[in-house]
Amino acid sequence: LALPIHIDNALDFNALIQQVHQTLKAAKAHQDLPFDKLVDALKLQRDPSRHPLFQMMFALEQFKNNSDDSSQQLFTPVDESQVKALHKVAKFDISLLLQNG
Repeated sequence: LALPIHIDNALDFNALIQQVHQTLKAAKAHQDLPFDKLVDALKLQRDPSRHPLFQMMFALEQFKNNSDDSSQQLFTPVDESQVKALHKVAKFDISLLLQNG
């Protein structure tokens, strides 16, 4: 689902996640619209060097918060040694995949 997210540099990461969550909830009403029809309806100028709808991909997989403590941080700091580069060529300007476990 392609979402229009405008990143405010004043937001911390948790606030950004909340903003994305609200945008996602609003976008789900249109999730059945086929991708090619969306691109056509938006009348986007085509550039074969770029994806027609987005330049950043964020995926969160297998995430489950079993805590009843709402004060617990949703994400904890990550050391750069924990980050693996899976691709040598970029598919998008920014691509981030988070997995628990």
